[in-house]
Amino acid sequence: MTYGATTIDLKRAVTLLASEFMIAALAGCHISNTGPTTSMTLFDTLGRTKSDEAFGADKVFGIVSITAEPYISKVGGDSSISGALSALSSDKGYLENSQQVLEKSVATFVGHLSKTTNYLLLPPNNIVTQSGYLNIRETSNGAFNKKNIARGYRKISDKKGLAMSAQNLGLDAAMHVNITYGYTQDSTNVAGLVQYGKYYATVKVDVLAVDESGRVIWKESQASVSARPVEAGTQVGDTANFRKLEPQLLQSLKTTMNNIMAGLDKG
Repeated sequence: MTYGATTIDLKRAVTLLASEFMIAALAGCHISNTGPTTSMTLFDTLGRTKSDEAFGADKVFGIVSITAEPYISKVGGDSSISGALSALSSDKGYLENSQQVLEKSVATFVGHLSKTTNYLLLPPNNIVTQSGYLNIRETSNGAFNKKNIARGYRKISDKKGLAMSAQNLGLDAAMHVNITYGYTQDSTNVAGLVQYGKYYATVKVDVLAVDESGRVIWKESQASVSARPVEAGTQVGDTANFRKLEPQLLQSLKTTMNNIMAGLDKG
């Protein structure tokens, strides 16, 4: 497919538009072009449920799955077709594969989730190399459930699989962590093509912990928006530059994980 003088991958264009609509529907996004937004204006499904009796210094937890939504996607603001197509014409577009930044995020997940007295976190090598872990059936992708998976881990996000993981590995709870990387804008559009202004990294983290009986003992969703912006370009088709956005995504992840662990320790 040709859009002006630029060749566009039609399949990727369809994926882009579907992803834009899905993120808006699932994350409860609101349009905002008046300035930097907070996580609460971008995500209205945040919160925590926790069974206090399932936690304690003598409890052993393990992270058995670390996944991410497959693309770093724009959250809120203009998602017009013209803007989407212009973004697809370069490697700086609305959709960028999240695998690279996911791999750089693993140490943050493990490091933060281990800094607590609510449980003892089993080291990753004590999990991902065990036959009892490798034999567990992975969660099906389904039509709208495709994820990127951190290297060495498996996709185990359903309660049955997490319960089986806890049983096989002798854990009091098995954990799945999923992250949604994105960006929001404080900019001006002209027909969705020319964009001036700034972009802010957004990160949403979902944690699910299940015991060996299949009971959910901890479920949490938290998000943050980067304090520092990334300057947008001033040329036709310019959108968020992934390479410049990545450091802000990683910093926002640390902020989000700090908030998760602070809330967990407070009870």
